[in-house]
Amino acid sequence: MTARWKHALAPLFALATLVACAAPSGDETDDPGSSEDAVVATVTPAERAAVEKTSIDGYAFDHLTPTGRHLFKAAVYWKSHQLEDPRYPVARMCASNVSKALYLGGITEFNAEGVYNLIRSVGSQGGELHRLPMPVKNAKGHLDKTAFLAELNAIDHGKIPTGTIVAGCLTSKCDAMPGEQHVAMVGQADADGTVWLWHNNWYRPENEGGAWKPFMVYSENHDLYTVKGLRREWMPTPWLRLKRDAAGKIIDAESLVPAIDDLDPFGGAYGGAPKYFMTLAVIPELAADLHGP
Repeated sequence: MTARWKHALAPLFALATLVACAAPSGDETDDPGSSEDAVVATVTPAERAAVEKTSIDGYAFDHLTPTGRHLFKAAVYWKSHQLEDPRYPVARMCASNVSKALYLGGITEFNAEGVYNLIRSVGSQGGELHRLPMPVKNAKGHLDKTAFLAELNAIDHGKIPTGTIVAGCLTSKCDAMPGEQHVAMVGQADADGTVWLWHNNWYRPENEGGAWKPFMVYSENHDLYTVKGLRREWMPTPWLRLKRDAAGKIIDAESLVPAIDDLDPFGGAYGGAPKYFMTLAVIPELAADLHGP
C-alpha cells in the first residue's frame, strides 16, 4: 500500500461500523441528526464544468427536468470521484454525500451531515416534503399500500422525478437517534417501472454472512473492500418497481433490494411489519420545474 493510500484510508478503518447514516452520537436534543464535525460541501468551477460534461447517454428516466439533469450528471460524476475525498465513502455520511451531489449539480443551498437536518432544510427553504404513510397489514394479513401509493402519486402525477431526495427513517420526521436513517437521491428509471436510487451504499458481505450479492459495495472491484477496507460507496441500487394503470397512476410498488432495509418501505429482507417511514423531499428548484414559478 502506498503512503498516499495509508494516509487516505486511516480514517476509514476507524469508522467501519454497521450503522446506516447519521451524525456522530452526542447531545442532540435540540437538533437531531446534526454534528460539530459535519463536512461542509464544496464545489469548484472546474468540478462544475466536469459535471456538465458528464455523459448520461443510455439512461432512461421517469421524469427528467432541467434541474434533474444537472443533479443526475452530478450523481454519475460523483461515483467516479468519491474516492478522491476519503471523508465521504465511510459510515454516517449518507446525507453529506447527497449534499455533495447537490453542490456538484449546482444546488448550494443545502448542506447537512444528518438526515433530519437535510430533510428539514428542504422544507424550510420552500421545497416539498412528502411523508409517505407507512403501509400496514389489513385484517387478512396483506400489506395495505393504499395511502402510501396515494402520496407517491401526489408528487408528480404518478412520476418520480430525478433529483428527488428519498429518506428512510425509524420515525416519521427522521428525528430518531443517529444511525437510524438513510438518505438517497432518485436517479434513472427502467422501462419496467424500476426506479433507481443513488446513495452512499452500505450493503456489503457482512450483512449476508460473508457472501457477495448483487448491488453490494464495490461489486466491480472487490479489492477496494477486501484489501483497501472501504465500507461505503456512492452508487445506484434499484429501489421500487412501480406498476401503473393505463392513465399512468401508480397502483402497486415492489421493493427490489429489501436487504437495504432502511430504504425499504415494506418490511425489509426478513419480512415482518414495515419498519421504516419514507420521506420524499423535492427541492425548490425541482419543484419549480414541476409546477412552474
